[in-house]
Amino acid sequence: MPPAGGRFTCAGIGRSFSQHHVIISCVISVVLFAIVCSIELDPDNVKVSRAAAVAVFMASMWVLTPVPVAVTALVPLVMFPLMGIMNGRDVARQYFSDTHFIFIGSFFLADGLQRVNLHRRISIKLLSVLGLKPFWLLFGFCISTFLLSTCLSNTATTIMLMPLTVSVVDWMEAQAKKTTTRAHVTGASFGAAAGSGEEEEEGGERER
Repeated sequence: MPPAGGRFTCAGIGRSFSQHHVIISCVISVVLFAIVCSIELDPDNVKVSRAAAVAVFMASMWVLTPVPVAVTALVPLVMFPLMGIMNGRDVARQYFSDTHFIFIGSFFLADGLQRVNLHRRISIKLLSVLGLKPFWLLFGFCISTFLLSTCLSNTATTIMLMPLTVSVVDWMEAQAKKTTTRAHVTGASFGAAAGSGEEEEEGGERER
């Protein structure tokens, strides 16, 4: 029977394991980085080996997760300028593209709808107009996402209407005991893609 002061607790073992995991994971990632960086993938361009080393280092950090994934995603912002792979201004520009801001704005908008329960109010109104038949609800979701995506991006439309879709489907399943989640979510996504299809096609023609 060990003394009271020397007892092992689950919390202490967990902390010790977590610390060792972080250290070992970081060491493995650094060793892989050094190995790949020492290999001459392209003798005429040393940046190839350096970029591959950073990619392997990030992949190892993502798999082993000694630090949060968001921290690992910022590694190129530091490593690329230090290793002479890319200019810091050019690397930072990749983190602030138009596509990224579309996703960020869409997530903010969807979170705002959920916080004020606007998606539930719209769901109740939609149910009162279309009824409880799955066919008419699916038709309503497809038309709504189609019309919204003609003036918004399909990503923003889908993210914004997904809480509404899930709210309606959950209420229907509680009442009718039927699972229609896959059909309604897929229908809303296809409606958004169909509404923005013409705009994307025109953009491709302009680029050509």
